[in-house]
Amino acid sequence: MNKKDFDKMMRDLQSSKKHNVSDKKIIGNARQAEKLTGRKRADQSARMSGEKNSMAGKEHPNKGKALPQIGRPGVAKPEGFGDKISKARKGVPNLKALGVERPDHSAAMKDPARNKGAQTMRETMTCPHCGNTANVPNYKRWHGDNCKIKGVK
Repeated sequence: MNKKDFDKMMRDLQSSKKHNVSDKKIIGNARQAEKLTGRKRADQSARMSGEKNSMAGKEHPNKGKALPQIGRPGVAKPEGFGDKISKARKGVPNLKALGVERPDHSAAMKDPARNKGAQTMRETMTCPHCGNTANVPNYKRWHGDNCKIKGVK
């Protein structure tokens, strides 16, 4: 379908007062097809290129504008600033500076006995009433004794 046929079809459909369901589907499918071909993007690019662009020859108003400062630049910190943190850290050795490596906790985290929640989510149960298979928490909530099919059969 070329552009002229497409535009004519759209005008005809949109000019009629009443749209039935099939017309709406045609309009939606046509718009989707137009989007997929990329013609709309190419047309818009042509309309906005060169001197046609509203910003052609102008400088962007925010270019070179200073970014907002965080904190209070130029204002000295009050006397005693950070003393509380400094006192709290007194006597705590810097393990990294001493060359001591931190313990590796990844093995403990990967231990299946420790991570029971993930194991429960992997296990599945089948409902005897409806035959659906679900993980354990969903089975307990929606199936078994709570199954909506239970009383129907």
